[in-house]
Amino acid sequence: MTLADLLTCTIYIITRSYVSIFPQFLCYPYYVLIVTSQLCSCLNLLWINLDKFLFIKFPLHYYTLVSKRRVIWVMIGSWALIFGFVIFLYWFMEIKVIT
Repeated sequence: MTLADLLTCTIYIITRSYVSIFPQFLCYPYYVLIVTSQLCSCLNLLWINLDKFLFIKFPLHYYTLVSKRRVIWVMIGSWALIFGFVIFLYWFMEIKVIT
C-alpha cells in the first residue's frame, strides 16, 4: 500500500500538466490508475489509524483483536473493494473532450 502513496505522488504530479494532450484512449487508464492509487492511499491511512486506535483503546486485548489472519482478510477485503470500485468507475466513466 505504500506503493500506492508513491504512485499517487509521482504519476499524478509529473503527468498532470500533460493530461490535456493525452489521446482519449490513454485518459481512461490514467484516471483509473490515479483513482486506484488515491483510494489505496486513503484506505492505508484508515487502517493505520484504526490499528493505533485499537492499540490505545484496548491494549490488553490488542493481540487477540489484531491477529495475522484478520490482517490478511482486511488486506484482501481492501484490495477487493479497491478493484471493485475501479471496475465500477471504469464501466461508467465518461470523459468529455473539450475543444
